[in-house]
Amino acid sequence: MRKLIPENADPHIQRETSRLTRGIKAAEEMVTVGVERVTDIGTTVVYHYLENSKKEITILQGGARSGKTVNTLIWFCVKLMSEENKILSICRASLPTIRGTILRDFKEVMLKLGVWDDNRFNQTQLTYEFGSNLVEFISTDQP
Repeated sequence: MRKLIPENADPHIQRETSRLTRGIKAAEEMVTVGVERVTDIGTTVVYHYLENSKKEITILQGGARSGKTVNTLIWFCVKLMSEENKILSICRASLPTIRGTILRDFKEVMLKLGVWDDNRFNQTQLTYEFGSNLVEFISTDQP
């Protein structure tokens, strides 16, 4: 990629350009994953239900370990691969439940899709830069 910003440009502009360049590269990598990979990582009827739903709100019912969380994460990740400048907020009751459940599942899904990058994960803020999108993990017990 050709450098468009001169060396003596404002440092803020250089940082933003660098961040955007990383986002473009990430998006290009995500496009190469392809939809075929989704079925290879073990989606269930839950994923296909979400994929085919035309509703604004979709309610998923099922017992523990029925695949609701993982398939919803797969669906969101695939959706974010074709979207730009979106923020996905994932909420749980407390930070320990975020770290022990949804964050672990999110990383596993991203690894299986082949798009996880440790450098895009902010451990302190619990955010993940996903191309030009942002995934944030929020605890509802914090003010």
